[in-house]
Amino acid sequence: METVYQNTTAADVQTKNDLALFSEKVNAVLTSKFIISENRIAELLKFIVTTASLTVPLRKTLKDFSYPAELARNRLVLSDEPHAVRSKLSLPVERGRLFAFVFCLLAEFDTHKREFSSFVLEYFYDEDINIAYERFLDEVIRPFKKAGEYMLREIDPDSLDGEALKGGEDFFKAERVYISTSGYEKMITALHFFKKKLDTEIPASAGDKAEAKEVADGLTHALMSKNPKLIRLMWLAFKNSCVKLKGAEKFVNDIREQLTLNNLL
Repeated sequence: METVYQNTTAADVQTKNDLALFSEKVNAVLTSKFIISENRIAELLKFIVTTASLTVPLRKTLKDFSYPAELARNRLVLSDEPHAVRSKLSLPVERGRLFAFVFCLLAEFDTHKREFSSFVLEYFYDEDINIAYERFLDEVIRPFKKAGEYMLREIDPDSLDGEALKGGEDFFKAERVYISTSGYEKMITALHFFKKKLDTEIPASAGDKAEAKEVADGLTHALMSKNPKLIRLMWLAFKNSCVKLKGAEKFVNDIREQLTLNNLL
């Protein structure tokens, strides 16, 4: 045992343990049935609030973070039917803010400030609550898991070079650009439709499909950010991931046309 850990600090070992435990707690939510999901969410939250490697960055983010404002910004009402509101929820792009946003949302469920099943049916509607719940897992919990795992892997204070960090941040800073409403909606719709077709009509390996979905999500959120650098980078990733997919050319061409029309390429 001494040989294995002779070049590893106690903090390194703890971080690895935290990462494994965090993944385990989130996976328990991802594999749970809707009927017991709230119990699994409560267990996940309890782990997070008792784990310093997660609570320290979370507190820092929450200092300049307004959950109600973020929720209002990321909520889009699609329809207001006589008996139900149908809405769509997007998540913040930056990982720390995404993690904080979903944490606050889950805390509302745990404290019963927000009723879980009503939320799932409003934002991820399906006549079958279990299918709606699966959509919630795909669109909220899986990105939350990725953000948390990334935060835990990045914990290494000695490696934080201030000058390098500033250079990286400056590279990605860009003035937000105007995107016409019609162009924006066409691209978002095309990306959403593309992901559906991946499951039903586009032949490819499971790995290639997973990669294409991930970059499609990345391009979707880059468009939401209105950051031209991120949009161009995610466009390149999306275009290249689609090369291996037969039947994806139409989606690639449609999005390229809209990006060109909006002076993003």
